[in-house]
Amino acid sequence: FGMWTTLTIFGLCGIFMAPVTHLSGWFGTPLNVSDINGLFGYIGMAMFMFVGCELVTPMAPEIKQAHRTIPRAMALGLLGVASCMFIYGAAINRQVENTVLDAANNVHLLDTPMAIPAFAERVMGHAGQYWLGVGLLLAGCAT
Repeated sequence: FGMWTTLTIFGLCGIFMAPVTHLSGWFGTPLNVSDINGLFGYIGMAMFMFVGCELVTPMAPEIKQAHRTIPRAMALGLLGVASCMFIYGAAINRQVENTVLDAANNVHLLDTPMAIPAFAERVMGHAGQYWLGVGLLLAGCAT
C-alpha cells in the first residue's frame, strides 16, 4: 500500500504541475504494437499485474462469501494498480524531457532507470529523490 500511495502522490503532483515537455496527449505518442520488443514488454507487464491474484484462491475456504469477495477484491486491486501506473506514466512523460542518451543505440532517458530520480527531483526536489529512493528500496526488499 505504501508504494502505491507514493507513486500516486508523485503522479498526481506531476500531473497538476506545469508540464516541461510538449505532448500531443496525456501519454505522449500512441501505442506502437508493430514493434515486437515493445509488444513483449506490454505482455510481460500485463502478466505481472496478475501475479498476486492467484495467491488468494487457496484462502477461499476461510473467506466469507468467497465466490463474491475474491473476484471483487481482484478487480479492485487490478484497477488500483492500473490507475496508479497510468497516473504515474502520464506524470513522468509530462515532467521529464526524453533526451537521447546514446544516439548509436537509440537509448532515451525514459528508457532507463535514471528517469525515476529525474522525475522525483522535478516534482519534489531532493526530498522527493530520497522519498522515492527509499520507497523503491523497500519495495524491492518486499518483493
